[in-house]
Amino acid sequence: MESTKYFKAMLVTLILILTFTEGHVDWTSSEANAVILKPIQDGYIDSLQPSVDFSGSNLYVEYYYFKPHSRQRWSFLLFNLTGIPRDSKIESAELYVYAFDVHGTLRVGAYRSSDTSWSERELYWTQARISSVSQRAADTKQLSNIAWYVFNVSSEVKESLRDGKLTLVLKPDYPEGFEHAASAVFYSSDQPGRFNSPRLEIVYASPTPSPAQPKGKVTLKLSVESHKIQVGTDLTIFGGLKIDGSPLKEKTVKIEYSLEGSAWTPISKVETDSDGTFKLRWKPEKEGRLRLRATFEDEGYTVEDSTELEVEAKSTPLNMAYITVAAAALAAILFLGVDFMRRRRGRYRLLERKISKPEVGVVVTETRRPEPQETAPSLKVKVEAEPRYVSIGHRGLDRLLGGGLRPNYVVALTSPSCDEVDLLIHRFLEVGLEAGNSALYVTKRFDIELANKHPKKLYHVICNPPG
Repeated sequence: MESTKYFKAMLVTLILILTFTEGHVDWTSSEANAVILKPIQDGYIDSLQPSVDFSGSNLYVEYYYFKPHSRQRWSFLLFNLTGIPRDSKIESAELYVYAFDVHGTLRVGAYRSSDTSWSERELYWTQARISSVSQRAADTKQLSNIAWYVFNVSSEVKESLRDGKLTLVLKPDYPEGFEHAASAVFYSSDQPGRFNSPRLEIVYASPTPSPAQPKGKVTLKLSVESHKIQVGTDLTIFGGLKIDGSPLKEKTVKIEYSLEGSAWTPISKVETDSDGTFKLRWKPEKEGRLRLRATFEDEGYTVEDSTELEVEAKSTPLNMAYITVAAAALAAILFLGVDFMRRRRGRYRLLERKISKPEVGVVVTETRRPEPQETAPSLKVKVEAEPRYVSIGHRGLDRLLGGGLRPNYVVALTSPSCDEVDLLIHRFLEVGLEAGNSALYVTKRFDIELANKHPKKLYHVICNPPG
């Protein structure tokens, strides 16, 4: 009887073993690990003292708003995640902070910042730093007592494993304009050996790799339609994913960008078509040197490709042409002092004349020719300007204007009064103002007609008005 029971037990065990192994010849196991991380940098910023760094201090979180007065203080903590394998599965990640001083009831959220290159000695309240903080809180707690507070930041740790660093931000979690006042002070990591200093506890599983199976060579190619575009212009991003030269279809490729070396920011995730290609359109919103990166991750290996392009400020063709013509025409009037005189036979000639009192600080040297030319000499205006500026045709004035004329503005400089010159300038300004341009008019005489018609677009600077 006992032998029968023993045989049945062995049979059940064998069936269970076969059940669990069937179909899992290439199974993988995982090993659970736990790690406690201290911040490598921590500090806080203050909206009322934006240029002060509070390195070495404890961590503050404050919210004060009673219209029109407001103040906020946010705390930043930077952690090094390079000791955790990138392909690990995050089981849990919790931020522990100890509040030893609480005034009022304060709702605090744990957020993630894309900036991981800061130090507490260079931590200031700037627009760039505020913009780097995510809009959604990973976890929120209501603070009212002196105690430990624990924030769940598992998703933030998982998303930061690839970069190897994580910045967590503790800040008030209130809607804009909400009237309230409360604050809390936490211990920082600047007190060595203190048990109550902040820490990040992570539990993760490192997969044990299964025996390697033959895999082909995966290649990823990223391209753009143009390597120089303007802000707000559609950019076509495309590429292909292949394995041993054959297309990989229905695979997800992540597209990111970095502006002027900043942290990588996601653009979108695209899926490859049946031919292994992908394509999307995107509008850059800021100018500067832009780097795009495509990444494909699958079964423990990663391939990526990147490309660079230049994003320029958007120019207005009408204004640029208008200013260029203005620079050439006004340079001729100002620096040569030409009078257009009609001859009897219906032709024109250029006669140089002496300018007794040149304006806007321009020195004019009088020259005389033995005989006037029968034909009008050609006038060549050399235009030189700094990038994104328009030259007025004279190096000295270009330097005084900081490189030339700014886009969307027109500067009109006149010589001493002349009926034909006044008519030219008046008509020139009138056309530009009606087209929506702004004008700065440096002159000795006030143009009352244009000033009344365009009070918000025309600016007069009266120099040496007649006595």
